[in-house]
Amino acid sequence: MSLQQTFKKYDCVLCKNCNFMLVIRNDGTKLNCGRCKVEIKRSDITDEELDTNSRKLIHSFITDRDSKSHSEIELEDIERNLKMNSDEIVKSHNLEREFKIRQAQLIAKEHLLKQRRIKIVNQINKEKLNVNLLDNNRESRIRSPEIPQEPVTKKRKFESKNDISELREELEFYKSVFKSHRNSLVSQVKIKTLNGKKVWIDHIRDDKKLIESLDRDAEIEEWLKPIKSER
Repeated sequence: MSLQQTFKKYDCVLCKNCNFMLVIRNDGTKLNCGRCKVEIKRSDITDEELDTNSRKLIHSFITDRDSKSHSEIELEDIERNLKMNSDEIVKSHNLEREFKIRQAQLIAKEHLLKQRRIKIVNQINKEKLNVNLLDNNRESRIRSPEIPQEPVTKKRKFESKNDISELREELEFYKSVFKSHRNSLVSQVKIKTLNGKKVWIDHIRDDKKLIESLDRDAEIEEWLKPIKSER
């Protein structure tokens, strides 16, 4: 009993009906010509014909390659490299632009926080001056029921110190995005809370387990919905 002959991957077959060279992609005993749709069986092709067809195809490829001038080949290589690298170049420029915009926003935010801190310090100094004036006027007045001013002043001073501390924490939080998400797009980074504490989240790049551990809101619920497959 003889073994059934099969086409091997990369065998070359010449369709005798339309004179079109075919390259086998998968093993099999027959195939259909892509041009004239004629069925070609392996049993109708000899091993010598397969070998001859392969040599003809290789010779044709070498001849086409050699017929091109050196400048044409070089130009094709340049165009191919440009096409491969164009996406990376555009992505790099976009990231640089997003980084500069974010950096400018943070600088403006820091400047605003400095102005608010100066305003709070001036307010504290003004309160101290008012207290001193009250103390000086109290000595020249006739004795009268004293209105306790000191507790009020300390309370305001305490509140002002808390404001400055909160502003500093907020500034450090905004600066931390450059360490935790330096490769993320600005449009993808969101501020969420984890056990009541603010954190930066990139729902595209960050781990799903981290997103599941966040304090839930409508947007997080939307992120966790399964993505429907497209047919």
